[in-house]
Amino acid sequence: METDSPPHQRPKRTPKKSGSKWEQQRRARRFTRLAVVAVGISAIAVSSLVLAGMVGLGPKPLNTSLHQHPILQIYVEGQTFQNGPLYPLPANIGIDPSMWKDHTMDQYAEMGTMSPIHTHDSSGEIHLEMSSWHPCTLGDFFSVWGQPFDRDGVLSYRGTTTLTVDGQPSEAFRGLVLQHGQQIVIRVFPS
Repeated sequence: METDSPPHQRPKRTPKKSGSKWEQQRRARRFTRLAVVAVGISAIAVSSLVLAGMVGLGPKPLNTSLHQHPILQIYVEGQTFQNGPLYPLPANIGIDPSMWKDHTMDQYAEMGTMSPIHTHDSSGEIHLEMSSWHPCTLGDFFSVWGQPFDRDGVLSYRGTTTLTVDGQPSEAFRGLVLQHGQQIVIRVFPS
């Protein structure tokens, strides 16, 4: 075997035993090449997923930006409902088409099947579930529901109306920005 010949002209060695040092080195080099290729493919796959997420091609994760739950209670003084003057807030506001009147907030929705401001039951809990953050107000909730609310009344009840938030009087009314855990009470004294 000639040692000064170029590599492409050198005769190939054939291993004498499968456990020989030359065979072990060849396997190690092959394993290293495969590992480098696998790492490269993984890096390309991860980069593609990150890029797809950045340009909005990937699936939308749930609960991305805003998921809050204020509580709303409406009391109509002089009226009797199942719980006295406490008006039962309907389930499925912003989900049932008959109680989803305003769609201006839809651009912030996580799912197209419901408004980003909605109820699931009659507990008074309002769900704010948005794909991108946007301040939600009490007025937005009433607009989605399609019901009137201002200083002169709520729903079909007109008269002196008060608003308290966490036990404190508020003059914000429709402009009240909703936040997680707020205890919001509207009282109307029909005239």
